Amino acid sequence: MSLLYSRNCQSSAAASRHHSLMQPVGKDLARTGLGLAATALLWLSHSAAIAQTPSVGAIPEAPQLDLLMAQSPSPSTMLYVNPTSGKDSAGSGAESAPFKTVTQALSAAGPNTVILLAPGTYNAQTGETFPLMLKPGVTVQGDPRSRGQNITIVGGGAFLSPSVATQNITILAADKAGLTGVTVTNPNPRGYALWVESSSPLVADNTFTGSTHDGISVVGTSAPVIRGNYFKQNGANGITIYGSSQPQVQDNVFENTGFGINIGQNAAPTLTGNRIIRNRSGVLVQANARPVLRNNQIEGNVQDGVVALAQAQPDLGNGGERGENVFRNNGQLDINAKASNQVIPAFGNQMSSDRTSGQIDLAGKVALAPRPVLPQPRAASLSARTNTQPAVNSVQPAATPAQPSVASNPQPVRPARTGAPVAASSSRPYKPVSASQAAIDIPVPPPSSASASRVSPSESLSTLPILAPPPPSAQAAAPAVLPVPGPDIPLGDGASPPAAAGGGSAALRYRVIVETSGEREQARVRALVPEAFRTFLNGRVVMQAGVFSSRDNADEMMEKLKRQGFKATMDELE
Repeated sequence: MSLLYSRNCQSSAAASRHHSLMQPVGKDLARTGLGLAATALLWLSHSAAIAQTPSVGAIPEAPQLDLLMAQSPSPSTMLYVNPTSGKDSAGSGAESAPFKTVTQALSAAGPNTVILLAPGTYNAQTGETFPLMLKPGVTVQGDPRSRGQNITIVGGGAFLSPSVATQNITILAADKAGLTGVTVTNPNPRGYALWVESSSPLVADNTFTGSTHDGISVVGTSAPVIRGNYFKQNGANGITIYGSSQPQVQDNVFENTGFGINIGQNAAPTLTGNRIIRNRSGVLVQANARPVLRNNQIEGNVQDGVVALAQAQPDLGNGGERGENVFRNNGQLDINAKASNQVIPAFGNQMSSDRTSGQIDLAGKVALAPRPVLPQPRAASLSARTNTQPAVNSVQPAATPAQPSVASNPQPVRPARTGAPVAASSSRPYKPVSASQAAIDIPVPPPSSASASRVSPSESLSTLPILAPPPPSAQAAAPAVLPVPGPDIPLGDGASPPAAAGGGSAALRYRVIVETSGEREQARVRALVPEAFRTFLNGRVVMQAGVFSSRDNADEMMEKLKRQGFKATMDELE
């Protein structure tokens, strides 16, 4: 089997024949200065072709599908990787002699390179060295059409972040790099799938699932485009956005993934056209963060749709621009701002006015203060050290049942495709990247702190400065992980914070976990401990009954559960 591709579209007929197959990722890669000649960069393999492929590592045929390469003074280099038939020692990266590992392909890749991955699992057992370090001008591509349903990268290694100390990550992004069409999982303790440190990559049409902490962490002075991805069953958050980062988060699905989006410090992301469903809370905004939310569907979350704390001021719509967000069926409140001392602009959304708390401007009368411009970062070096990981089974995103229709503003809805649900489209023109709409449930938490400026959604990455990571600072008590918001987040029903919570995240050291065999047992746990929720731990769905600063309190909770016949354990958090 072979992948057909053409470096030259020699006739308008050929271009027309393939136009309908082009995904948005290619347009953005070319437009955003990634240095890639491809306008589509598509390795499109039909799901039926994948299912009929006799070898999981073989590159599936895509009948009548070419990889369209745009003309440029220097055409893109193609490198092929196959985890079953490839060889790092003897391979050249050609289609007939692929590399075995992404690690080797990245080592060999120069600027303006596309690394094409065959279906299969890429992990330590197949020879990968983690973290995988992306390079500027290089795109790692699997199958964007299925969001990497058969192309899985599993594992993690130590990375010394200048912002938040040592982390365990699967992939480190790079400025003007690309990642598309893969499934990424980090099952290691406090594992992050993709780490974006003061850089501006394009991350499109991937699946981030099963990581013990976050799907993506964006820190420092980053300004990535994160579009068309599916976040499901990550332990803490779908995405954490920290520092003074200004990412564009567009048309993603956050489902059953802890807190959907966690925004803190001075971050000012733009969230557009996302579906944020069945999480613990949809969007958590802390410290001085200033996100802008437009055309999002925020529904069915266990607690609140949007939570604002401290000085945080999310812009959910103002007198100059309606929010057009849809809030529906959230467990407690649609907007919970009772712990914020800011007036929250929320003009022009679909929601009930009686499902808000705090100072909410529903009339569009409050003027917003301008936000500072993204600062130029100082040059610095990043370091990573490898850590051999045991073989981990591939985690594949399962197709989910159809999601009930959501009442929304008159926005076009993107067509469905197999695999994962998709976000409702924003008002901007956008080529469809579809999926079946669905839902589940799971949660857990992370971050906090300040303000930055909104990047216009129409602005391309090519207009942004190339960002270097800030130098490591010798700050005392720098956290080893992004802080997890504790149970002191106000509850939407007016109740006091759960007693199990204790103080701030730094004081929470003991976590009580309950193993359950099904929904009936989970309901029994909630009846005993109302604040308990489902989460994902080491590949298993469990219930978290509480996080405590005192071991005695944790022991008391554990014994309370055991007396009722539950199998409860206590984890000591470092």
